[in-house]
Amino acid sequence: YGGAHEGVAVNSATSRVYVSHQGADVVSVIEDRVAPDLQIRGRIAFYSGGASYSINVDGPNLVQVPNHAGDDGWPRWSPDGTQILFRSNRAGSNDIFVTNSDGSGLIHLTSGYVGHDDRPTWSPDGSKITFDYSDNLTHQIYSENADGSGRTQLTFVGGWNSNTSPVWSPD
Repeated sequence: YGGAHEGVAVNSATSRVYVSHQGADVVSVIEDRVAPDLQIRGRIAFYSGGASYSINVDGPNLVQVPNHAGDDGWPRWSPDGTQILFRSNRAGSNDIFVTNSDGSGLIHLTSGYVGHDDRPTWSPDGSKITFDYSDNLTHQIYSENADGSGRTQLTFVGGWNSNTSPVWSPD
């Protein structure tokens, strides 16, 4: 592994993703806590060093998506593969954004709330998103329409780190 080409290797035993590019040895090791999204059209979306990236599964075409300043993370492909949902602090606190898969059409989905939104996921049909919200006292799970409207709190119990990382069932 490594060498003069871009490459990605996924170790299924350890749930780690290894990324190499531009003649370097392994430049990023993405742990399972980062949860790379491996589902769409031979590309992987992942984050490393505060930025979100997408790369072909066979190695070439490493792209920062979107290519903007800010600490981006938790990229997730839309079910149809046309958009990437992610969290970023580019607006001053962690909020949820969506962009087209090529990085164009950036939309700020969650704004106007005091706390931090994180770990977004798409519903199986792409019509809704869920994420966790923290206000420095608790974590709660929220849902909203994929266009950013209709924010609804889903959990109401627990303390810090008690309700995080929502995942939709496939049905």
